[in-house]
Amino acid sequence: MLFLVSKNAGSKRLFKIAVSHVKTTIKNHFRPDYTSYHAVVYNKESDKKIKEVPHQAYADDSMWKELFNDNSFGE
Repeated sequence: MLFLVSKNAGSKRLFKIAVSHVKTTIKNHFRPDYTSYHAVVYNKESDKKIKEVPHQAYADDSMWKELFNDNSFGE
């Protein structure tokens, strides 16, 4: 969305913001096993990550993971 807005507005500044957002998301939202957190809380003044929040998971350190195999749809 941010990239589309930057393109439509012809704004290099918005493009740089979009790139920064992608880099921050990749750095802070994904675990080493490539599962992701539902949300991440940041300090508003320093932009430093405070904590990861799964919101929909059983616990803060748990994850939801779907594993598909030949029987995943009951066929």
